[in-house]
Amino acid sequence: MLTRNGTAEGRSLIQLGKDDCGYMDDNDLSIIKTCAYYMEGICMVLFGGFGLTGNLVSCFVFLRQRMLSHFNCLLIVLAFFDSLFIIFSIFHFSIARVFEWPFPEDSEVWLYLIPKGIHPFSNICMCCSNFMTILIAWERYRAVCFPSHFRMSNSVVSPLRILGHTVPVVGFSVLINLPKFFETEYYYTERMTNGTDHGAVSKLNIRWTEMKNDPNYILYYTFWTRLIVTGVIPFVLLAFFNVNIFKGIRETKERLARKPSGRENQYSLFRKRQTKNELNLAVILIFIAMLWVVCNLPRLILNCTEYFLLNKMIRCQDQLVLPTWFDCLTSLNHLFLVINSSLNICVYYTLSSSFRKSIQQYTQCVASQRMMTSAVEQRLSQRTTKLNPAVAETTL
Repeated sequence: MLTRNGTAEGRSLIQLGKDDCGYMDDNDLSIIKTCAYYMEGICMVLFGGFGLTGNLVSCFVFLRQRMLSHFNCLLIVLAFFDSLFIIFSIFHFSIARVFEWPFPEDSEVWLYLIPKGIHPFSNICMCCSNFMTILIAWERYRAVCFPSHFRMSNSVVSPLRILGHTVPVVGFSVLINLPKFFETEYYYTERMTNGTDHGAVSKLNIRWTEMKNDPNYILYYTFWTRLIVTGVIPFVLLAFFNVNIFKGIRETKERLARKPSGRENQYSLFRKRQTKNELNLAVILIFIAMLWVVCNLPRLILNCTEYFLLNKMIRCQDQLVLPTWFDCLTSLNHLFLVINSSLNICVYYTLSSSFRKSIQQYTQCVASQRMMTSAVEQRLSQRTTKLNPAVAETTL
């Protein structure tokens, strides 16, 4: 089975590769395993579990009637993609690679599931989450910088408009990651069990395809396409939208402060509350974008590092052994991407008073129902004791 560096398992760990393609000793392997265990194993499961719970709670709150809006529906779609990415990442890195449960990493189960299923779909979900974040930023940019036009086009929540935003995101994400389904291929090797041809057993293995090892594919798709489409463009667009949103928030607050507060009719008060609500949603988006930038920094560092390793990657292909720090940074990158998909509920709870009130009201409602249920059960038990004194004597 292919390891993280693209080398085949079972090869000697000393002096891996050819010429200057790199090498790895037992100490390097121990460091890589330690990084993977704590980052992709322990921490990823903890943050992933918290993220799945938080995304579920967020969707429950946003689906309530008084919280339902076009912006919140987009956040629900974002939570859906984030949850899928968390699930795929935990299966890929934590369960299969680190814990090797319930099957070893080189078992046929994971050979069928990961290269052709979990790995490409995980990349699709990550792209969907990235592009949905950009779409939400664009939506807030229109709401803050062009409020009149935005209110006219977003007066009601329309499922068709939500689909109109979601379908292009999914379609483009699938298109970008379509080659990943064809990067690996299966083959069988014959292994002797008792020293005779009659005892040969076929073992399923996997390897890179010729397309994956093609220098043009490595240069133009693996590096440039993914760096520009999933790194540079999202960073530039998020920076542009958030800078203009910040300026728009500042100008709107100054405009509201200059308005006289003496004579305001009901309509102007409604507009003022609506504007403040739009500004609050814009602040939430800014923090979501900041979280995205911080958590995607390791990925961009890895992509930029690959630029300096391009010639070696093309020359060595599947013989390349990357530096130990690169593997540890890769584990940190996987963890940070899961953290990015897990902490949005913290932003909602901290910055949105209506979100916070909805959760508090729900918890208070559940607590009061439990208290009422226990009180009713206690009264029923007291009545049973009074009506059946024999039962009370036997219990004593």
